[in-house]
Amino acid sequence: MDFHPLLQALILGLVEGFTEFLPVSSTGHLILAGDLLHFNDEKGKLFEIVIQSGAIFALCWEYRERIVRVIRGLPNDRAAQRFTLNLAVAFMPLAVLGLLFGKAIKANLFNPVTVATTFILGGFIILWAERREHRIRVDNVEDLDLIDAFKLGLAQACALIPGTSRSGATIIGGLLFGLSRRAATEFSFFLAIPTLLAATAYQLYKERHLLALDDLGMWIVGFVAAFVSAFFCVRWLLRAGDLAVRTGGLEQSLILYLHGFTSGPQSHKAQALGARMRERGLGEKFIGPQLPASPREAIALATKLIADHGVSTVVGSSLGGYYATYLAETFDLKAVLVNPAVVAHLSLKDFVGPQRWLYSGESFDFTRDHVEQLRAIEISVLSKPQRFWLLAEEGDETLDYRHAVSRYTGARQTVLPGGDHSFTRWDDYLDPIISFAGLA
Repeated sequence: MDFHPLLQALILGLVEGFTEFLPVSSTGHLILAGDLLHFNDEKGKLFEIVIQSGAIFALCWEYRERIVRVIRGLPNDRAAQRFTLNLAVAFMPLAVLGLLFGKAIKANLFNPVTVATTFILGGFIILWAERREHRIRVDNVEDLDLIDAFKLGLAQACALIPGTSRSGATIIGGLLFGLSRRAATEFSFFLAIPTLLAATAYQLYKERHLLALDDLGMWIVGFVAAFVSAFFCVRWLLRAGDLAVRTGGLEQSLILYLHGFTSGPQSHKAQALGARMRERGLGEKFIGPQLPASPREAIALATKLIADHGVSTVVGSSLGGYYATYLAETFDLKAVLVNPAVVAHLSLKDFVGPQRWLYSGESFDFTRDHVEQLRAIEISVLSKPQRFWLLAEEGDETLDYRHAVSRYTGARQTVLPGGDHSFTRWDDYLDPIISFAGLA
């Protein structure tokens, strides 16, 4: 049966988009689909590689804000520089091995038998890896070091064997190396960008003699189909992953309270909210930890609590509001921000040096590295402002409430005259906050 070239392009584009970021081999599925569609000649193999760019552009669009933030931060942001260096290190194993053995692999292994065999073996490996106990030591991609990045690069290099999923190899490798599921998945996504763009550019240059203007329509259809299907697949994966991290698959309505700079769970706001929830028989649904001084460690602790307890709403005051914004965006949670810090790395840069916890009296050092950690988690635009509720008082002597009003445009906002940074009407909003969290 002969297929129209545009129909071939459409089917292959959909196969590429739906399988590129799943832990199944997109290349393997394209080889099998190309064989069934009788589009497995040299031009067909080039087409299969190049339409990966459609899937990659979908990923770039989904992460556009974060990518732009990293690029802008490269001149002076150590977190952005470290992240980019990690990607470069992880990219190298596959690039080097691909250049050395790519021709032999393509000549001898690009066939349905190899793909089917690898599919089966890969399935058993995934089942084995999923059943192992995972000891997490890296919660966020920002916490990776160069050794971690290199090991993830070696895992990705397994995808040179047709039928081996690039994303699957990287994610399973990440889990075995001690990464959280979300960190492994996110790094796999980001690593796909240089990897697949480089592969596409290399193959286009190497096989440029196969390109013809008459095939332009076929290329466009394949690119668009891969872009659209990959876009929906990435969105689904992120939402599914967030739900798993957040609840372990079961929706629960817990509130996580995050205190401000030098404050603690002994603060009036934390104590009052916890007490009110206990009065209503909801005491087990409230968590209010003491946060570490390090922003990175504070986020790691909050992430673990979200994963372990199924938190659905984060309430944050001042610096805690800054953390709550990042966590709500990362894990698709609701958030209540109480006189929040909007650009914490600027608000706290003058506080570098010895500090003291307000309630315990213990001292700690707030460092320039902590400031950079705060910069790395800034959220400049809300993806779903309807999940946020801003509580602010115009009399805040520490932070300008107008900055919060501007940053949380589109969110539910309660801005009250007078008051101060402590938010003096806090007790009036305990029940509304509990209702907002879905616990009423």
